[in-house]
Amino acid sequence: DWTGFSGGATVKDIPARAEGRVKIADGTTSVEIASGEATVRGIKAAIAQASTLSIANGAASIEKLMLDVGGGSLTVSG
Repeated sequence: DWTGFSGGATVKDIPARAEGRVKIADGTTSVEIASGEATVRGIKAAIAQASTLSIANGAASIEKLMLDVGGGSLTVSG
């Protein structure tokens, strides 16, 4: 049911890379990000631990996205 992905891109001079897997079932798209990183204006941000994003009924939700950013940490949920 899951499809793995691994890749990167540079968008507006921001290099980014991510690995994980995606599944579409019962009207919900689930994305598990196992690892990833981007560098914005010389500051590196990286996924600190695996995280899940879901999209259903036109709404997206994030389940504890933990990032290491420039020597500090940040957690996003919602």
